[in-house]
Amino acid sequence: MNHINNRRAYTTLAFASTLTLLGACSSSNDNDEDTGLSPIAQAPTPAFCETGIPPDTQTPDAAASGDGATSYSYVFTRGPMRESAQIERISLTDGNVVDGTYPATDSDHRLATDGTSIFQIGRFDIDNLTKFDAIDTSAAQYQLSLLTDEPSTTNPQSLVFVNNDFAYLTRRSSDSLLVLDPSPEPLTTEALIMGEISLAAYNRPGDEGAVDFGDMTDAILVGDKLFVLLENLDGFAPVETGYLAVIDVCTNMEIETGQGVGELQGIQLDVANPVSLHYNEATGLLYVAGRGNSFGNEAVTTDAYSGGVQSIDPDTFETALLIDDGTEADNNGFYTNLVVIDDTLGYAITFDGFDEDFNLISNLRSLNLETGEVSEPIDGTAGQILTTIALGPDNHLWVGIQDDNPGFIRVNLEDGVPAQERVRTTLIPDDVLFLEVDR
Repeated sequence: MNHINNRRAYTTLAFASTLTLLGACSSSNDNDEDTGLSPIAQAPTPAFCETGIPPDTQTPDAAASGDGATSYSYVFTRGPMRESAQIERISLTDGNVVDGTYPATDSDHRLATDGTSIFQIGRFDIDNLTKFDAIDTSAAQYQLSLLTDEPSTTNPQSLVFVNNDFAYLTRRSSDSLLVLDPSPEPLTTEALIMGEISLAAYNRPGDEGAVDFGDMTDAILVGDKLFVLLENLDGFAPVETGYLAVIDVCTNMEIETGQGVGELQGIQLDVANPVSLHYNEATGLLYVAGRGNSFGNEAVTTDAYSGGVQSIDPDTFETALLIDDGTEADNNGFYTNLVVIDDTLGYAITFDGFDEDFNLISNLRSLNLETGEVSEPIDGTAGQILTTIALGPDNHLWVGIQDDNPGFIRVNLEDGVPAQERVRTTLIPDDVLFLEVDR
């Protein structure tokens, strides 16, 4: 593999020792003069690191319904040409209807939750984090920049919560993972960003002396380990397979998995251009979908179908390719979004090409993860523009669809059959999460 064989420079620092604060104002210290540099401070250690009691694996996709509570889905939606966007709140308790919208915004955002509030992640050229109340849709609780001293966008991607005071933010256009306090006091970028973890070992040389970052995208917390998905592209070309970097959240140090090449400590994946990371608590495994050379990059001279679905054991780091996406002569399309239901059943969006507006022409398929069998497209999904999938609290898979009647197709997990009626949204769903809220 053509990785840079540089020594791993650990700007990754332990929670229990030092963690460089980014962009903080200088303050007086024991030095004779003010250097203008950010101070070094000790970040608090998550409580479970001291008690030995692990946190919840992550905020659940869907909470069980309880007395006096309302089940909501929060959907990031956008216009057909991405000319507008907003979060739409759907009340599952009141019949799957939109009962509120949050302030309009730009189209390139994703959602996250700490189990209480809604967080909106501004991505390419937006670079901010917005916190909303789950009930009051009228205004943001805060909106803070995620830029520090970077000259341009860092393209934030995914926000993973350890607890109310600790979260991790992946950034595609950076080689460092941010450590955030999602409840900062005061409400400033300096208080929000507590530190960073370097993943510069996954950089590769770019054109004209530039550096290509590892293209970190998704991330998932399993016990006391943070798994960070890296697409590992050469420019935009998936010439090699992706990686999972594994971070010990009690030390902020990368873990040596024994599954990397050369000096890389992460897990080398079997699939190229990994785009979806999923954890199933019942099986205790991580799952990754890779889409291979789905965009037909000419720098890739091998078969475009170098993706599929694989599993990763979060304890042993062993991997297994469960679904091969085939060859140019024999395939079911490129794999994108993935949800795993149990040790045998999964669902994935596959796509075959693009329409004139560069939307993915997609199909929803069920997967037998034990035999590798892939179904024909689920009824009503063949050749559609499918945007997102998620497991809902109603024992249905929610599948976002873009057409003249945007919203969600809901697939009953008992029989694999879509419900007759869609859940309607005003704009096109791009991302969705579920939350149970006391009203």
